[in-house]
Amino acid sequence: MEEERTLNINEVDSSLSYEGTLQEGISGVFKVHDGISFRILKVISTCFPSLSKYVEREGEVLELARNVPGITHLVEKYAPNNLHCGAILKEYFGGNELPENASSGVENIIRKTVSDLHSLGIVDLDLANRNIILSLNKQNAKIIDLDSCDVYSRYLETITYDDFMDKKEKDMKDLEYLFR
Repeated sequence: MEEERTLNINEVDSSLSYEGTLQEGISGVFKVHDGISFRILKVISTCFPSLSKYVEREGEVLELARNVPGITHLVEKYAPNNLHCGAILKEYFGGNELPENASSGVENIIRKTVSDLHSLGIVDLDLANRNIILSLNKQNAKIIDLDSCDVYSRYLETITYDDFMDKKEKDMKDLEYLFR
């Protein structure tokens, strides 16, 4: 099984080495190493080209949000080919899922990140514990998954202004639920 994963990763980028599988299924999410750092590789199988929009959109969102500190940033976008429908390489942020008892400092980091993303027109952030990683020292946190976002901006508009406002409000409710 590991050999098969390595082959899939090498079909996307032969310079990456396989370190582990974080999610299997339609989209593969893999921990990889690029010779310098650990990274996250998200790949959509050729079997499901209709789902490639999620990886493509996450790549676009990460490009738009490249100056937002509280997210895992884009390292590289890979063009679809006959072996996969889309792939992105992102920063790896080590830690654990956000616990229910996160500190107020961590809460402030996530609130600032959400505010920064909203100011760029990025909403529908799927703010859930599984999508936020708390560093091992419990002093930092990052949003790690932005593939279901919508964008309302002059650069990339995927929703109307009214939808933007509704989704922004939902993000705020999700944030309140996370830090209740």
